Amino acid sequence: MKKHALTPAMEANKWKKGQPSANPSGRPKSKPLTDRYNLDLEAPIPDKLRRRLLLPKEAVMADAIVRTMIGQAITGPGRVEAAREITDRVEGKPPVAVSMKHAGGVKLNVVYQEGRKGGLGDDDFGTTS
Repeated sequence: MKKHALTPAMEANKWKKGQPSANPSGRPKSKPLTDRYNLDLEAPIPDKLRRRLLLPKEAVMADAIVRTMIGQAITGPGRVEAAREITDRVEGKPPVAVSMKHAGGVKLNVVYQEGRKGGLGDDDFGTTS
């Protein structure tokens, strides 16, 4: 692949080793869908839906989703899945255990723990930070 030569103006403005970065934070962390979801989740609920869900006047769409998920966990056809989703959001996902055995007789057990609230931390293993 052929490299294109820089113009003298481009060469003069090119970053040089040892200079501070022109973009110290790196590429912007743009999340357009997440930003849009966050806006819509904070939007007011239409009165008819708010009254049906027995929510207060200041309730927003996020409140309606929470109320609906809790209702599903109690009486819905997908009770187990809804309850699992709520538990994962509130307490974090449970640890995942993996067990491997080497042909030479060495057995290794690994428990992967990711951000579970109230779960094991570094102190539980006698390590220090």
